[in-house]
Amino acid sequence: MNARRVACRALAATTAASAMMLSPAGAAPDAAAPKVTGAVQVTDNPNTVRAHIVPLMTRNPINGELVIGEVDARGTRECAVHISSDGGRSWSLGGSFMVKPFTDCSIGAEFGPSIQPFFDRDGVLNVAFAANDPARLASSDRPTTTTDVREDIPRNSYLARSTDGGRTFTTVLVAAGKEGSTQTAYIDAPAGAVDPLNPRNIYVAWGQGDWSNEKDPIRTMVAASTDGGKTFGTPVEINGGMGADYTFLVVDGKGVVHATFWSRGVGTEAWDPTQARINGRRNPTPLVHAWSADNGKTWERNNIDPGNQRVYRAAPLAVDLKSGALYAVWHQYPDPLNFEANRDGKDRVDVYFSASTDGGRTWSKKVVVNEGPQSGVNHELPGIAVAPNGRIDIAWYDYRFSPRAGSGAGVQDVFYASSTDQGRTFSRNVRVTDRSIDRSIGVYAGAIGVNINVGITSTDSAVYLTWQDTRNGRPNTQSEDIYSASIVLAGTAADAGTAASDDDGIAGWVFLVSGMAIGAGVACGLVWLAVSRSRSNPTGSPA
Repeated sequence: MNARRVACRALAATTAASAMMLSPAGAAPDAAAPKVTGAVQVTDNPNTVRAHIVPLMTRNPINGELVIGEVDARGTRECAVHISSDGGRSWSLGGSFMVKPFTDCSIGAEFGPSIQPFFDRDGVLNVAFAANDPARLASSDRPTTTTDVREDIPRNSYLARSTDGGRTFTTVLVAAGKEGSTQTAYIDAPAGAVDPLNPRNIYVAWGQGDWSNEKDPIRTMVAASTDGGKTFGTPVEINGGMGADYTFLVVDGKGVVHATFWSRGVGTEAWDPTQARINGRRNPTPLVHAWSADNGKTWERNNIDPGNQRVYRAAPLAVDLKSGALYAVWHQYPDPLNFEANRDGKDRVDVYFSASTDGGRTWSKKVVVNEGPQSGVNHELPGIAVAPNGRIDIAWYDYRFSPRAGSGAGVQDVFYASSTDQGRTFSRNVRVTDRSIDRSIGVYAGAIGVNINVGITSTDSAVYLTWQDTRNGRPNTQSEDIYSASIVLAGTAADAGTAASDDDGIAGWVFLVSGMAIGAGVACGLVWLAVSRSRSNPTGSPA
């Protein structure tokens, strides 16, 4: 074989190998892992006593913009949204949607503040939130007999809507808290969802009442709108009289609205004095799924899991609109009775997942998502999203670098895992945070406990996440900020904040490989010429 042919074939082989390393179909082993971007600070508040908390995230299906909803629980105490038009590389503050005098989303900066943003299919942004009048905290005519400074203050539930991605809003009242009782006044942790086929159907939910009331249990309420959020009907209690709490909502491709909540067992069984914590029950209380096929008028219920005694966090829900499958993710103790966890001080909850392929009528046996289950390490507050291609993405707060650390101690990170087989198996866990979070600082843990599930949204090629972080805080300031990051999946290109088809990533690879092939052809010609000249001038002297 002559030298020119050998040189060209060698160059072609090198080019082909390079293309295989770059292309999704032939990704090298070291390219198989998801690539995590550096963390980006979302909030830019210089106030040293700031506490930006409870961030949740959504993505505009029309232009790909990302939106995060959060609360500054110590500064303005207002709910706010932040917008990114470049895939989370930079963020700007959105428009205000608070309604005076109800401008306090924090209820005294303790417990319960929450906000949830969500888009409809047409790119209209919805924001469900609750707020109270801050003047009531200092009012001289407040009841003096109350044992809780938060829960007797009337709170209202609202829905804000924006047709320009969060720059301007119109806000409507969903339900008003009523003075006189914690059971009528306190509206907590609103959530929302919109019908993917009919955006005129919007649902807002919340928990209502005093969580510690044994005789009159807290209620899970849902109000429905059939006119695109302009008005809402009378709220409906969906928990059937059992003690419950706040909820997460999702609407499937048939217009059925689904909700989850933990049944506390409050009001149905006496408190068990053998348990170390308040509201410990003699038996586990179930994780409940409720659904309505008539626009929220009536509800049916079943259990996703027999439950625990004291894990009172709703399970985030997600739906695969192509297959119709429903997915739930939550944290709980491995031992349903929690006896070991209580008596030796081991807080050790794991992240669990369950799926339903029949509209929520039955649920699969739960599986553990995190690595190292039952290891004495907390894995908590998971968020879930489903990409258009059906991939399930889950992220959670994780204490694995602080073994046996509970709330208010040690360091914490955000971890991620995914599934491409409807949750039967999950990938290796991926660390998202580029710096561990000191949970001895801030209001996430400790005696305050203001936190919510990790915010997450997905496309076929990337996953976007948000969390509350203390890296800029100090023990004397207790500051918390909102951070975000993205995960670019192996063999794909990042969305860069656009709504372009995920096929664009493939097209990019085709263009790159084609360019390499053209370059190889040119290089081969140069090699051919060099070899020819070498043969005509074997001494190497100038021709």
